[in-house]
Amino acid sequence: MSSQDLIYHLVSWMMVAYISISLLSSSCTAQNLAPVFSNHIYIIPVQEDHPVSTDVYTVEATDSSTITYSLDILGSAYFSIEATSGVITLTRALDRELVNRLEFNVFADDSLLQSSAVILIIVGDSNDNAPQFTNTPYRGDVMESTATGESVLQVSAEDDDACQNSQILFSLASV
Repeated sequence: MSSQDLIYHLVSWMMVAYISISLLSSSCTAQNLAPVFSNHIYIIPVQEDHPVSTDVYTVEATDSSTITYSLDILGSAYFSIEATSGVITLTRALDRELVNRLEFNVFADDSLLQSSAVILIIVGDSNDNAPQFTNTPYRGDVMESTATGESVLQVSAEDDDACQNSQILFSLASV
């Protein structure tokens, strides 16, 4: 075998070895991908009267390794997440009249890499506020000559609740 043939075989063998090592290396790093959430954004409606210490949602991510879930500091103000299951639990009472939506990040960590998804909590209204009269006290005078059906006093009230929960019905009670 000539020295040229020997060099050719040696180079060919080195190329095969390099390709084999590269493929082996690629297959090892393929398992080091970040966890993948089932959604990039989760839109979760939660009523403002949802009981504290109860679950609101379960997020899910997939990975070839064990996943640990966590919330950012904004999410931790109202919620907790079970580290291994992804179950999100309400830890503080919600009040739609103060905060009608919460947006925060949830993280999935496989000890090497981390990924995140956005949680958007839409706080639904409950009829938890009584109407309040405005511009009180009211005083009206009714003259003897006032015709039946004529307006003698106008009152107003406001309700902090939303939609049908804020509708006000006025009625007179006999004295």
